[in-house]
Amino acid sequence: MKIICAWCKSEMGNDGAEDSRTSHTICRDCRNWMRGNERGYPLVEYLDKLPPPILLVDGEGVVQLANKAACRVLGKDLEQIRGKAGGNVMECAYARLPEGCGQTIHCKACAIRLAVIRTHSTGEDLADVEAYQEIMVNEKTTRMKILLSTHKFGEVVFLRLDAMTPALKN
Repeated sequence: MKIICAWCKSEMGNDGAEDSRTSHTICRDCRNWMRGNERGYPLVEYLDKLPPPILLVDGEGVVQLANKAACRVLGKDLEQIRGKAGGNVMECAYARLPEGCGQTIHCKACAIRLAVIRTHSTGEDLADVEAYQEIMVNEKTTRMKILLSTHKFGEVVFLRLDAMTPALKN
């Protein structure tokens, strides 16, 4: 069975079992950061070392921090992300409605929002959550399929964007 870090996705080896599945754990670097953060190791330095795009979201759905990979994928710099509602950061088409991000009828079923709320309120990690989001790209709405994972750390949720691809139309 292949073993990988649930957060940075680094391969950690194989347990020798004749099994094609993958097991997830946390690698030494990620574990050391979590311990070291209590001693003042800057969070942004740790996040920027991680290849997947990661947003840190508070319990209200406001993005507090993003790594360089997230900024690159979203086409924004950190100052355009920090302190903004998640839907605004992701360019959700519904966030542009008068009610705003988190307040429209569409938000009640938003898989991204629900995953962040669930992890924030229960502490439960979620992996491989499939979400479909109407994203504004060049003033046109594009339906995107987003695969995401969440992990609670203190009072924020690490929202990792594992994949973002245009959704196939039926």
